[in-house]
Amino acid sequence: MKLDVSQGAREGSRLAAVNYQDTGGSSGATQTSQIVAETCTRMELAESSEISISLPGGSAIGDIVEIAVTTQTEPITGVFDMWLTGMKITSTLQSRLEQIATYAETSAEACP
Repeated sequence: MKLDVSQGAREGSRLAAVNYQDTGGSSGATQTSQIVAETCTRMELAESSEISISLPGGSAIGDIVEIAVTTQTEPITGVFDMWLTGMKITSTLQSRLEQIATYAETSAEACP
């Protein structure tokens, strides 16, 4: 589970760094939703995940983009249910922008 969340953060960070668009000319919240949706397709446990994207230093080439992926734990055996139920796992990653970011920041956008 932790590995999947970490992988999701890496994938999302890469998509954000290159200003990913699944349809040409997308920008703002529409493009952000496309980055979130594509990130979620690259994760196995996406149904309970949320993705946050922030641009703390701006949106120019070389600035930082920060991606956080959070998911609910899903105990498998039942042995640790009392400790793991309701817990969240988060992975946060920063990358430098390779293209000017034309998407909007988002906080805890759920996977579609």
